[in-house]
Amino acid sequence: MKKGKYIISVSVVVVILILFKVTVKNRQEAGATLETTTQEEIIQVMAEKATNITMAENIIAVGNIEPFKTVVIYPEATGVLEKLTVKEGDYVKKGTLIAVIENQQRQLNVEQVEIEIKAQKYQLENIKQDYDRFQRLTKEGAIAAKRFEDVETLYKASEERLKGLEKQLEIAKRRFRDTSIYAPISGIVAQKFIDEGELVTESSMTKSSPLVAIIDTSKVKVTVPIGETDLKKIKKGQNVSVETDMYDKRRFPGKIDEIMPITDFVTRTTKVQILVDNPSYILKPGLFTRVSISTGSRNTLAIPLDALLRLQGSGSYYCFIINNDDTVEKVYLDIGDLWEGMAEVKSGLKEGDTVIVSSQSILETGKKVAVSTL
Repeated sequence: MKKGKYIISVSVVVVILILFKVTVKNRQEAGATLETTTQEEIIQVMAEKATNITMAENIIAVGNIEPFKTVVIYPEATGVLEKLTVKEGDYVKKGTLIAVIENQQRQLNVEQVEIEIKAQKYQLENIKQDYDRFQRLTKEGAIAAKRFEDVETLYKASEERLKGLEKQLEIAKRRFRDTSIYAPISGIVAQKFIDEGELVTESSMTKSSPLVAIIDTSKVKVTVPIGETDLKKIKKGQNVSVETDMYDKRRFPGKIDEIMPITDFVTRTTKVQILVDNPSYILKPGLFTRVSISTGSRNTLAIPLDALLRLQGSGSYYCFIINNDDTVEKVYLDIGDLWEGMAEVKSGLKEGDTVIVSSQSILETGKKVAVSTL
């Protein structure tokens, strides 16, 4: 009996020892796991300080590039277009012949009037001789005054006839010149409206058919809307900067050329026209542009754009800051202007706050971080 009790006691002791060993082992493993987990929760990030900077104050507006001049050429003459010397995309200088309309009949009209003038001059010369002779005879009393008056009337009528023919010749020559069309400005042929062999027509209610459109893009215009609160900050002749997506990061200098006198009562904006020199013709009409008008500078708190995040589905902005205990905190911000890779912070931060600029997608408030150094 005693032997049996002894065996049971030994067995209990063995079981207790085994359980104790298992428990200790589990606690050790759990401690190791906790230590590993704690180490995994420390996230490596990059960070920068919120700092005061001198930020340029700019008015930003958008618009489209337009030609400095656009001329649609309508011929004075009508008829078949015999020759068109230009095509779309050609550069032409002012005074270059660009088209010829049939002109044989008009040339014949010029020649016919010239012949009539020559004949009229011969006739006038003969009548002038009679006029001088009858005038002398009248003074001498050799002939009646009535005969001289008849010759005088014929002489004056011939003079007026010659003047009329000279006017007709001037008109005929002008109508003949109208069949040759020259470029009124230097520029690029932007559009062609008619082909050789087509009939140029006109009616009493409309202009004749257009031939081509020429644009001058040695300068270009950009018209932008400016809000009424910003209008007082700008003036004619003020320098501006123009950018376009076609030439990324390149800025083209321009000047305010005109501030329109009327404000749109719906949008409360006023159109402002800007001129930009374009000697290499790289700025093309129709390109979308962003215009920046400098109005001064101010000291303000700012953070790198890489630190700025936007809440999806809203206009709210936020960033992550690092607290003294190396934990992160999500902070909502009131953002002002953007300038040269920096975002103005109107509220939400103070100077010296450390903002995270990397790995934000895996961060949340309370997580521990370590700042990496490059």
